[in-house]
Amino acid sequence: MLRRADDKERKYVCADLDRMNPLLRDLIAAFTRAPIVQAVAAITGKDRLESDKQLYNGGMTMMLTGDFMRPHLDNSHDYDRQRRRDLVLLLYLSPDWLPEYGGHLQLWPLANRGGAQTVEFRSNRLVIMETTGNSWHSVQPVAGPKPRVNLTTYFYAPATVSAPLRVTRFTGWPGEPVRSLWFSMQFRIRNAAARAAGRRLVGNQHVYRGSPPRSP
Repeated sequence: MLRRADDKERKYVCADLDRMNPLLRDLIAAFTRAPIVQAVAAITGKDRLESDKQLYNGGMTMMLTGDFMRPHLDNSHDYDRQRRRDLVLLLYLSPDWLPEYGGHLQLWPLANRGGAQTVEFRSNRLVIMETTGNSWHSVQPVAGPKPRVNLTTYFYAPATVSAPLRVTRFTGWPGEPVRSLWFSMQFRIRNAAARAAGRRLVGNQHVYRGSPPRSP
């Protein structure tokens, strides 16, 4: 798995289906199938959604004790920056997870200004969340003795639906004004560079490069 560890987030990620346990691979692949995509669109009231065969920033995520994600907005487009992200599907796996183990999802109405709604991490819970410019969310630090594991799948609007490009944007926890300012400066520089380039200049390892996933 690919390790991401800095002051914004700490976690392991993997989108390489060919190296996963067959059960996990088939489960992830199932979420890209048309019937599932159509069902998610119906549940959320979306006219049309498209799956991501490349699993860009998707696949499997694992967090160990002390890992976290500060409040952030997901980046706005697929790997090729052609389709706008609309929804993310999260399936929580770790069995026998206790509330005191932490790692819960937090939904912030206004970045880090308080009033976050907590979505408890529970085994077999399925979360569907919008990924708009207001979808601030975070993951509380993991305090438990076992890995926190979830599967992630993104759904996209058709390429005909245009939207400004946005790279991932982080902010600090409440009470971290200096860190929040630093993160904001980083975001503005990176976002301006990405928009000016109009295409991806640096590759990203968190993407599936094999054949389109299939499932029974």
